Amino acid sequence: TEREFYIENDWSASSYWYEILALIDDRESKLRLEGLMDGSKQGDSVARYISSILGVKTAFATRKENTPTTVTLSRHMRTLPRLDYDFVNSPDLAQTYVAACCAMNIPFHFTGLASLKIKETDRIEALKTELRKLGYVLRDENDDTLIWDGTRCEPTFEPIDTYEDHRMAMAFAPAAIKYPGLRINNPHVVTKSYPQYWDDLEKAGWKIEKVK
Repeated sequence: TEREFYIENDWSASSYWYEILALIDDRESKLRLEGLMDGSKQGDSVARYISSILGVKTAFATRKENTPTTVTLSRHMRTLPRLDYDFVNSPDLAQTYVAACCAMNIPFHFTGLASLKIKETDRIEALKTELRKLGYVLRDENDDTLIWDGTRCEPTFEPIDTYEDHRMAMAFAPAAIKYPGLRINNPHVVTKSYPQYWDDLEKAGWKIEKVK
């Protein structure tokens, strides 16, 4: 017998668009994402809840069960002064929200990050190193916790290294909203999970320059 199956889009990839809207200080801004569903079984769908704390609302065009639909993201200006969260069930979102919270000047205490040490790179060390270039001093504890208490240093604005890690590139790109002219080395790494990422940013109005 024939059956119809709906293939949902990737909530992990959507998290970068949530980050972009969170960094835009414009109550009128909206983003629409296609092919996501309410009640998703993807662990990274928790991005909608974390982002609501950072000032981004999610509205589904339909809540029909197991049916992907259009999701509209809108901005509200209420955020918490600090974010504590356990990423043990959604570690691939950690880089997104580490970068977002720093750019929004929201101190955080993130746990459940043990698997970040053994991903494409040691993501905990990579985040500490690259965010220092933008003036943020993070510290880690117990190989599974990353903390930013608001400590700053003098930024160098050196290009962000991506460590052959697609999520480093995609998580840091939205920081260009706060730091125009942000440079990212080896941006092609996004091909692992979201090959059209830079094209989609350009379609959304971003200006991206390729430097040889």
